[in-house]
Amino acid sequence: MTEIVPIASLREGSVARVRGRVRRAHEVITSSLGQRACVYWDVRQGLASAPHAHGAVDFWLEDASGRVLIRAASMRVEARAQRREEVLGQVARDIDDVSRRQRAVKDAIRRGEGGTAKALHAERRRLAELATLLCAMRAHARGRVHVGGSLQGQDAWIRAHAETAESGPGASTLRLVIEQWEVVLEERDEVEIEGECALEAAPPGTGPGGYRERASCLALRAPSGGTLEVRGVGATGAGEPIARHPSRRAPPVVPERPATDPGRVLTGAVAVVVGVLVLLAWLTR
Repeated sequence: MTEIVPIASLREGSVARVRGRVRRAHEVITSSLGQRACVYWDVRQGLASAPHAHGAVDFWLEDASGRVLIRAASMRVEARAQRREEVLGQVARDIDDVSRRQRAVKDAIRRGEGGTAKALHAERRRLAELATLLCAMRAHARGRVHVGGSLQGQDAWIRAHAETAESGPGASTLRLVIEQWEVVLEERDEVEIEGECALEAAPPGTGPGGYRERASCLALRAPSGGTLEVRGVGATGAGEPIARHPSRRAPPVVPERPATDPGRVLTGAVAVVVGVLVLLAWLTR
């Protein structure tokens, strides 16, 4: 990875990587999902690397040494790694929750709660399906295949079985894996940008006079045939959920064993003792 350099050290024709804070160079734009004022936004689906919609305007990037104009054309914002970590953290919590529930159901079945046995076995099957779905989503976040034969097949399998996790454990992971979300670059966000440095006319209003007197400035742009790489994005907001059929299944409640009443135990013991004494008195008559 290219070493980060101060903006003031940039030279025309070089490829450089700089870090700084976003400042507007023109009017800002509004993000599609969150309706936030920004210089860049995109909308992504689940764990997809590439956005399926985006908007951007040129902006300044400033550090303590100076500023450089960022040409937003062909800009690629890396955010999948951040999303991946969110998914892996959430799926670990959901798997722990499901494991606890599975143990509780198994214990209840072992105790044999009479009329609830059928519901408990149904819940055990549901939790097993949910555990498989969570393992598939964890594998998907890691770029591995757990079901479906391929990443594409696994994605289709997850969507086909999404109803299993629409409420309760797994719902948060499911939202992260399949729903829309947006990446936004706002003013004052700190980012790292790597691109090709060029000397260009500064944006209107930057120089002292009219068009003929416009000042020049250094700009970072995408190399020929390449992209302008942006890392360390600012805010990410949850998008609007994909329409899904609501789950019609409600998990049965695992019955708890009632606590023993010490008073009732003592009363029963006294009754037994009295009964034995009466029986002995009758036999010795």
